[in-house]
Order: sequence, then structure tokens, then C-alpha cells
Amino acid sequence: MSSIGSTVVCQALDQLGRLLQYPDENLPVYVRDARQQIRSMIPAADNELAFFDTFVNTHDLAYWRQVYTDAFDLDPLFKIYIGYHLFGETYKRSHFLVKLNEHYCAHEYDCRPELPDHLAVALRFLPHCDHEEFREGLILEGIVPSIKNMLGKSAATDRGEDLAAQHTTVRSLQDAIRAEQRQFYQPDEIAASWHPEAFGQGVITEGLKDVPHADHLPFDTPSMEGHEFDRSSCGPCPLATGPLTGDLGTQLKGVPEHEKEKDMRKEEVRKGEEERLSHPYAHVLRALEQVLGGKA
Repeated sequence: MSSIGSTVVCQALDQLGRLLQYPDENLPVYVRDARQQIRSMIPAADNELAFFDTFVNTHDLAYWRQVYTDAFDLDPLFKIYIGYHLFGETYKRSHFLVKLNEHYCAHEYDCRPELPDHLAVALRFLPHCDHEEFREGLILEGIVPSIKNMLGKSAATDRGEDLAAQHTTVRSLQDAIRAEQRQFYQPDEIAASWHPEAFGQGVITEGLKDVPHADHLPFDTPSMEGHEFDRSSCGPCPLATGPLTGDLGTQLKGVPEHEKEKDMRKEEVRKGEEERLSHPYAHVLRALEQVLGGKA
């Protein structure tokens, strides 16, 4: 295969960059040209583009744009900005943007309306760049690690586990606080100055009867001691019967609550990851990965 910064590779990356731009009516033409450029070079990359080709040819422009927005804008599945992957939202990214734009201007390359570190902008710049060292550096130190992050599973999984652990910690703290409240704030010990409506009309506890200065409370309310709550008016609990009852009991019996939540969070992350990696634009990113020789 040609070297990472060779003309033929840069042309292929340029073609893929067109696919990562905000879609217009020429997208089917861009897909066709990219496949023609890549098919003989890297069949595996063309196989990925075949999925994207099917997506493009079975939907219209409005839907392409909706899917693109879901992938890269608003709350994106993929962070498409190289500087974000390298530096996060720090001043270093700002410096990176300035330096990139200087190189673009030196080669009379206009990146507007996108930011200089947009992946499509960087890919389409490569054929214009005659500075071999900078071109290879941008590919190997900028584009390759960005694609690795965009397609990598471990980062998303670790992030999901961290969120689950944080959620479990919060729940543990909440449980501890509630335990303390139950210990120190029993209803029978509440001062008589509390208005009876705090407990509901006509409700009073045994402890309040003995509290001084509580003559304004309705002491004629009968005590509930020794009485059982009549549940007949509630009807059967929908979760207490039915074919799932045994399965639920078997699955949940003896499992700590925080473990259940952690497992549920992991399952959500797993499903989200599957959805992300089956996204139409994930196929373009994997084709890009293949063109870069699997270095991503």
C-alpha cells in the first residue's frame, strides 16, 4: 500500500472527507466517486461504503441531514472535531485552531463555514498541502487518534461504568441520610406546634396526645393501634401475579439494589454502543480507518 501521506492516499481521504460534510444533493455522486477511488485500493473500505451507499440511495436529502445532525451536531454520537479529541475544551485547542488556520491560509484553502479542526475540513485539505512533514503529522497525530476515539468502545464503556458508580454512590448517601432522618425524626416526637394538616385531615399519632399545649388538636380521632389496613379496595397488584412473577423473583432475589442499577446502566451503555457503531456514518469512519491502513 502507498505511504500514509502519498498523493493517492490523500486523494482517497479527500473523497471520504466529502462524505463527512453536511449533506447536499450531491451526496450520491460523492459516494460513487469515493467508491471508485477506493474499490481497487482497499476492498475492505469499499465494503463499508457499500452500507453507506445503500443508506444514501434509500432516503432523501432531508433524512440525510437529520441523520447527519444526530451523528455530529447537538448531542452527537461522534465528536467530529480533531482538536476536541486531542485537547478537549481547553486553550490548547484554541491554539491548535489558530495554527491549522494559518496553514490553510498559506495554501489558500478556505474552511468556512466549519471550524478548522472539523474532520471533513482536515481531510479535504490534505491534497492541497505540499508540506509533507506537516501533512503526515496531521494524519498520524491528529486524524488517526481522533478516528480511534470516535470508533473505540472502551472509552464509552468506562464512561458508562463511571456514571453507574457515581449513581450508586449518590443512592448510598441518600439511603444513609434517610436512615438518620428515621432515627431522629419519628412522627410521635414532632412538636405540637405543627399544624394537624401536616399529617392530613383527622390524622394524629399517639405520641402527640401526650404533648403539652396540644389542646387544639382533634383528640377524638380514634387510635389505629391494633387495626389492619383493609387492602380489599385496592385490587390485586399487577406485578404480584402473572407469568413474569416467578422470573422476576428469581432474577431479583438477593441482588443488592445498587448492583441492579449498575447492571441496568451497563445494559443501556451496551445498547447505545451497538446503535452508535451501526450508524450509517460509522461505516464511513471505518472506511476511513481502512484507508489509513488500520493504524487507527
